[in-house]
Amino acid sequence: MKRKKIALVLSLIMTLTSINIPLSQAQGDIENHWAKQTITKWQQEGFLKGDKNGNINPDNNITRAEFITLINKALGYNKTGNKIKTYKDIKQTDWYYSQIMTAIEQGYINGTSKDTISPGSNITRQEVMTIINKISKHKKTKVQIDKNTNKRHRKNIKLGKNNQYKT
Repeated sequence: MKRKKIALVLSLIMTLTSINIPLSQAQGDIENHWAKQTITKWQQEGFLKGDKNGNINPDNNITRAEFITLINKALGYNKTGNKIKTYKDIKQTDWYYSQIMTAIEQGYINGTSKDTISPGSNITRQEVMTIINKISKHKKTKVQIDKNTNKRHRKNIKLGKNNQYKT
């Protein structure tokens, strides 16, 4: 069951990020949205809260911090460490601070340079695939490859070559 949940969550995240969907609008902004059912379910399960006004903004891009938060909540990750203090672009007062600490502790995210993690930058498909691959190896599950997976990414996933992308 856990394996099925991981595959479902990661598949939905890949779909959302590949078409530039964010995690930040109120129920009214999703009323006629094609992903309303999934967004509503994720809100009910506590994966999404929206921005300070309660908006989900389903047609915006998703940031690295938002994606990390969704992964942590969906997979129940909450163990934190202190490795984060080396990144100069985050502070303990940032809303995503503990989420990034958790992601680093879980081993599925790295900085975008030696001293930055770029939490406000939009996450790329390559970064998403790298994260999925890392989580899959950690959870001893397989990443599902389908007809929509880019050929280059397919090859890298099959060969386990995810180090070419920085996360």
